Amino acid sequence: QTEYLVDEGVYNLVHSYSIKLANNNDYSGLKVMQSIPEIYDELNRDITEIERNNLLQTKAKTLLSKSDNSYNAQINEIEAIISSISFK
Repeated sequence: QTEYLVDEGVYNLVHSYSIKLANNNDYSGLKVMQSIPEIYDELNRDITEIERNNLLQTKAKTLLSKSDNSYNAQINEIEAIISSISFK
């Protein structure tokens, strides 16, 4: 249940922020996703904002089906970041 809640939190975070990525210099779903190595390079290519948002949403949905132990260890680190963010 904890892993599901963490993954759901990451998904909600990215979904909520993906529309505002270009306007949020402090913190965003983009920065959360960039902290996951398998996603980092894809997000840092020279792509348009629409392409980036589509990629973020796709990757966020993928998080819900992950069960790899090393991956979950990364998610646990991100959980602390998620809990410190307040949605406006």
